[in-house]
Amino acid sequence: LYVQNDRTAAEQRYRQCKTPFPEEANTNTFFPIPITNSSQLSPSAQTLWQSAQTNSRAAVAPLQQLNQQHPEFTPAYINLAEALKEAGKKEQSLEVLEQAAIRFPGDADIAKARVSNLRANGDRLDASIAARLFSIVNPDHPEAKQFEELADKHLGDFKGRIKTEYVGKSVATTACRFFLRRLCGPQTISETVEMARMIIDGESKMGARFAQATATQNKQQGTLVEDPVIVGYVTRIGKDLAALMGRDEFEYEFYVIEDPSINAFALPGGKVFVHTGAIFAADSEAELAGLLGHEVAHAVLSHGYRGIANKRFLSSLSTSAPGGNLGQYGLQLASLKLSRNQERSADILGARALAGYGYAADGLHNFFAALDEQSANRGAEYLSTHPAPDTRMSYLRAIIQQNGYNRYAYEGVKEHERIEQRVRQLLEQ
Repeated sequence: LYVQNDRTAAEQRYRQCKTPFPEEANTNTFFPIPITNSSQLSPSAQTLWQSAQTNSRAAVAPLQQLNQQHPEFTPAYINLAEALKEAGKKEQSLEVLEQAAIRFPGDADIAKARVSNLRANGDRLDASIAARLFSIVNPDHPEAKQFEELADKHLGDFKGRIKTEYVGKSVATTACRFFLRRLCGPQTISETVEMARMIIDGESKMGARFAQATATQNKQQGTLVEDPVIVGYVTRIGKDLAALMGRDEFEYEFYVIEDPSINAFALPGGKVFVHTGAIFAADSEAELAGLLGHEVAHAVLSHGYRGIANKRFLSSLSTSAPGGNLGQYGLQLASLKLSRNQERSADILGARALAGYGYAADGLHNFFAALDEQSANRGAEYLSTHPAPDTRMSYLRAIIQQNGYNRYAYEGVKEHERIEQRVRQLLEQ
């Protein structure tokens, strides 16, 4: 019926066979319905709010209590972050705004405060990512374009700072080699300079180099799937979703790796790898789309680029030069553990794209449900780097319910079964 474009009849039947989400009393715990007027607060909360307004030096404690009592009152987050910042607690201030941005992805004031604080703290790349998240998740917001421009500006500032460091380290490398050859470690400085150059080149070029090297490494090992039907299926789904996410400057590429583990990962610039084990773990096209959408979202939000640009990661690189084995560097980058808030950001954006394209909006939720059931018996590597499945599925349900996304749209079971069968035949050869 979906293929025949009779969606009304298809959804009617689908509602009869698809288990409804449970009625969860804690749905608003993840994404509260925001209020901005203090008159809507309880009397005790109004007292806390007034206390924080009249005594800014002692505002932290009452604002923290207010957040606990009324997590839906958005002005308290901004004021609490400012109070913590004035008290010299910059990290706690940023944490408050990060949590607020995840709870209220459509609140421009919170997004502005977070971007401003990150920039003031010198975190130019994080400021860019925060601004881009708001612009992509809220494309119809009147300030979406301004946030997009802000994201590009802060990204440019970040690259400019890295370029300055790059020039300095290039000079240091030359001097070290010329004057102190015996004291210079084996390419230690040149590795950092090489990596800095890739950071300056940007996400697209960096990702292309890592992806090509990772694909070549798998091809040499005989694990790169090159079947045009299988790769074309994954690519079609991935590119359809990527087109809704706002980073048109990326050249999206999708690779399939012969590996029974249930895993997928994204490299900078929109390069996504998915294991055959993940294709088998998905029961429909919508579930695989949920997984791919989540990974594309990581690339769109520059999470991998941020990871490799992080100085702590640069300092932990092995002694082999980046130019020597980029495939291993690509895999190291893919294995970087992302924060829970980064995972939630990718879920929010991925769920939006999934629903916006017309897939069943619970595709990623159902993928994780199946993954959770199988994890006891199979190598669910994907779960090891993500938040607990129960928590994850709860807030995915909250995303779907609060945004009114359609769970009964296209699922794509028949086509996915055909691709699964083709993968099995390929593995048996």
